[in-house]
Amino acid sequence: MFNILNAHDIVFFPVCSYGRSGTSLLMNLLSNIDVAVFPPLPFEDRSIQVMFLHELSKQTGVTAGSATRPEVAAARGFGIEYFSKIGAGSKEVAELTERLSSYVTGCKNAGKLGIAEKLIGFQMLRTMKSFDDSNRVRPIFLIRDPRDIFISVKDFNKKRGFSGFNDINDDTRLFRIICNFEKDQIRLSERMTGYVCYYEDFIARRDRTMVGLINHLGIKSVSAERIESVWQGVKADLPEAKRHMTSETAQDSVKKWSAPEALPYRELFTKESQLIQQLGYPV
Repeated sequence: MFNILNAHDIVFFPVCSYGRSGTSLLMNLLSNIDVAVFPPLPFEDRSIQVMFLHELSKQTGVTAGSATRPEVAAARGFGIEYFSKIGAGSKEVAELTERLSSYVTGCKNAGKLGIAEKLIGFQMLRTMKSFDDSNRVRPIFLIRDPRDIFISVKDFNKKRGFSGFNDINDDTRLFRIICNFEKDQIRLSERMTGYVCYYEDFIARRDRTMVGLINHLGIKSVSAERIESVWQGVKADLPEAKRHMTSETAQDSVKKWSAPEALPYRELFTKESQLIQQLGYPV
């Protein structure tokens, strides 16, 4: 996988975020800044990571069950069940390599700066970076007020009629998982020189935040016209986008925790105020 990225001078941008933190918006923005993103929304394709896991499995003999190296345990823990359009219908590494090479060639010919995917997990990122000798893996960490993530998880599960994102009707547990996940994001970003962006900044300070993101992608000169064109390309009114949203507008998605609808959770947020402050959010 790395030899293909190196040969085409293409970067992999894993997007690390908790579910319901605005990842689809960020992926939408990236797709409008010359970064390849596998459609459709909500962007669940992990072809690069699936390819990496297949290569890792072959190189380490993970299926033998006797290896103890950390990367082998990581591959076994992940499995190779994540969706990949490129990998559909094939389990042979040689065929997957050929398909991925063709896709990356197309990205390069189209002037793409890199490829972005939602990250499978922290251990995946650590494992990929341990093999990354050419700085091809450049993570982007998306942070959002944990109270708003919590409420969005609750609203989304109610809207879709199922429980996900670690919501098992234990609100304290769920909220602590969200906060600790974001604390781990910040720690990892410091170790890996990844780019940290905040969902709220995309809404309240969008131009300045976009400049930082675009710079991280390798574009040093950014015009106001370029930023506006990126935002114009985000189609929030499409049916598939509406199905994924729990707020009517982007502005409504900020500080949902202060709205009357969040009243049942105020006691929880007050009790866990220290975790919230550790992430830099006021209480």
